[in-house]
Amino acid sequence: MIIKVLVCPLNWGLGHASRIIPIIYELIQCKFDVYIGADGYALELLKQEFPALKFIKFPSYTITYGKRKSLAVKIIIQLPKIIFRILKEHLELTRIISSYSIDLVISDNRYGLWNKKINTIFITHQIVIKLPKLLRFLEIGIYKLNKQIISKYNQCWIPDYKDPDNNLTGELSHKYKIPVNTKFIGPLSRFAKYKKIKSVVENYKYDLIVILSGPEPQRTIFEEHITDKIQKSNYKAYIVQGKPGKNPEAKISKNITAVSHLSTKELFNMINDSKYIICRSGYSTIMDLIVLQRTAILIPTPGQTEQEYLARHMSKYFHHINQDKIDLEKSINELQKFQPLFYNRKNKELIEYIRQLDLLEK
Repeated sequence: MIIKVLVCPLNWGLGHASRIIPIIYELIQCKFDVYIGADGYALELLKQEFPALKFIKFPSYTITYGKRKSLAVKIIIQLPKIIFRILKEHLELTRIISSYSIDLVISDNRYGLWNKKINTIFITHQIVIKLPKLLRFLEIGIYKLNKQIISKYNQCWIPDYKDPDNNLTGELSHKYKIPVNTKFIGPLSRFAKYKKIKSVVENYKYDLIVILSGPEPQRTIFEEHITDKIQKSNYKAYIVQGKPGKNPEAKISKNITAVSHLSTKELFNMINDSKYIICRSGYSTIMDLIVLQRTAILIPTPGQTEQEYLARHMSKYFHHINQDKIDLEKSINELQKFQPLFYNRKNKELIEYIRQLDLLEK
């Protein structure tokens, strides 16, 4: 019997959708019948990557992101709306399972996609939710609640290393006791299947590639800010706007070319054609950089405590700076002091766990 798998990433930026791409590839390799449930940019990205698969429009929660307030504060304010959406997606999942005869659900950070009648898997790199200093006293309580919800799934997959002294997520997945259903599957990156190009490229096409991502309005604020900085410099730059669509690349100034979106292969090639990288410090981006064996200038989304923590945690391998303090010349000089983290490209854990999915017992 062919197992039908529903894969559902959270639509928050492109990170959750992009990091689930290698999982979908392995599911296809193992002859599972894959359905993708998503919305927004996440849905558009996965349609471009897997045009032959079956797609279900399955909205996740929409979180508004302010220009100044901490993201954690904004989320707490919107908790009633988020909880309502989680309950709604939990009920909607029951209908989808019945309509499409789904056997297994893989949810990337969507908390309502567990079900008592079939096997479900939850993917996250955050067992601990980072909070700003004024709300730090709530951390242990939120951790316990998070752990309790995750325990409703048959398995929890963490895309990181298990070693408490050698990992990428730090306190996010290693500070407190992890759920008993947890498996560490190693870093996930859509670039893992591509062979690394020689480490030193003499003739780069661009000095800089800027990879934009994340929720609005901060994505646009970042784009406008970094564009202004580059226009005033002598650097030749390529900006990937992080908005999946079919808009062609265009010259927006004498030294800047921009495009709304690139396919995985196109982005891989463009990164290899660029001498320096500027991007957010989202976890999916960090995993991509490690697989690519590249360092970068990381600019955390203001107020997003997780990205701010990851930038500090990975500061041995990446240069990081606040969005309102960008100095291109100084940052690029600093970047040249860093060496990328070594990565073993063969993710044996992920392959092993996917091959065992048809043996899962409810």
